[in-house]
Amino acid sequence: MNLLFRKLYLYMLMVLVISLLLTGLVTAMIFNTRHEGLVRNVIRNQVVFVGRELAKTQRRAPNSLPERMQELGDDLGWNIALWEQGQLLHSTLPNPPLPPQDLNERLRKENYVLSWDFPGRPQVWISQSFPRMGFRLRNRVLWLQPRLSQLSRPAGAPLLAFVLILLILGLLLLPLTRFLLKPYRKLQTAIQALAQGDFSQKLESQQMREFEPLVSSFNHMSSQLAEMLSQKQRLIADVSHELRSPLTRLRMLLEILHQQAPEQADLLEKGIAETEELDHIIQDLLDISRLELDQLPLNKSRQDLRSLVFESLERHEPLMEQKGLKIEAKMPETAVMVDVDRERLNQVFNNLFSNLSKYVPDLSCVSLQIEVQADQALFHLRDQGPGLTAPDLEKIFEPFYRPDTSRSRRTGGTGLGLAISRRIARAHGGDLRASLPQDGGLALHLSLPLAAA
Repeated sequence: MNLLFRKLYLYMLMVLVISLLLTGLVTAMIFNTRHEGLVRNVIRNQVVFVGRELAKTQRRAPNSLPERMQELGDDLGWNIALWEQGQLLHSTLPNPPLPPQDLNERLRKENYVLSWDFPGRPQVWISQSFPRMGFRLRNRVLWLQPRLSQLSRPAGAPLLAFVLILLILGLLLLPLTRFLLKPYRKLQTAIQALAQGDFSQKLESQQMREFEPLVSSFNHMSSQLAEMLSQKQRLIADVSHELRSPLTRLRMLLEILHQQAPEQADLLEKGIAETEELDHIIQDLLDISRLELDQLPLNKSRQDLRSLVFESLERHEPLMEQKGLKIEAKMPETAVMVDVDRERLNQVFNNLFSNLSKYVPDLSCVSLQIEVQADQALFHLRDQGPGLTAPDLEKIFEPFYRPDTSRSRRTGGTGLGLAISRRIARAHGGDLRASLPQDGGLALHLSLPLAAA
């Protein structure tokens, strides 16, 4: 999303810059054509004025001509030089340019010669005759040039204005880009939720008219996926339910044979154990299907979380003693009351503690803790087992997922225990998550809302 935002923003900014440059170019062409004429008139008037003033000074006070040239140059911002027959008489700057070779010929046709590559600095040559020694005249050439072109000097101002306008428009483009991408953000959020398994996501086509065909396809896909998942869960539930009846009859037959054929007691007991294991798997399938379909009823009552943990520990105590597991428990001194379905929560703890007897190494230590934070009761279970990889921390709560296939074949199980436990916790308004302690092992964290006082 951020990449698309940057691309769209840069594209709009590039279009804006090109538009401003083209507009400025066309405006400059029109402006230069008109402004050049205006500036030429101003220059012509100033040149005529300077020529007249110097002519007056030459007639009235020839010795003060250099001072008058400097004074006019400072007041009007001109560099001035006076040439006579190719010789420099006076100048307001050192090393003024020499008169062009064809200047005299051009001055016979015109009163003055203007040399100017607009908008650079112009040069003006003007021919005047100054009286000297009575009525004797000698031709002189006056050279003038602005010290700083009025057109080249303010070039920084338009550039600064251009940068400021571009900056302001660039800032305005940020909310505009976000506004244009708002429908796409909604669509992306809905797709991400759909990828996480939330098939209830629906988009309003009236609020996203630009993406109406895409919105319609997305809503149709979401509905189809939700229907397919519902059908799959109903199929699993129905098949599991249908398997219960013949499995129950098979177990009854094995128990009858066990009574009538004592010499085959060992084989029959193994058969009964296998049917019980199969019954347990079918029950897990039924539970996960009902939880996925929100059809698992909860008979909630006020329970002390500490008592539920200790009861489950007692049921698994023989297996833990057989493995030599050391239990370190840290419990509050007062009751931690939660409003839960006692049977379902026992199912959660049975799944957690049975995993200890399957996967935790012998003679290792297991720590469990109950604490209260705000309006939540927290149960922490930490072992010193082989642990998991970081990508497996969420996958272990998916149905039928087993991180180590070979280990699962040795220890049994279908990969439904943690999936059922998390869904039971969430059905109570809590959650079950996993983490990896820094010193190894695996930690599971169960959270449940506290019962109302």
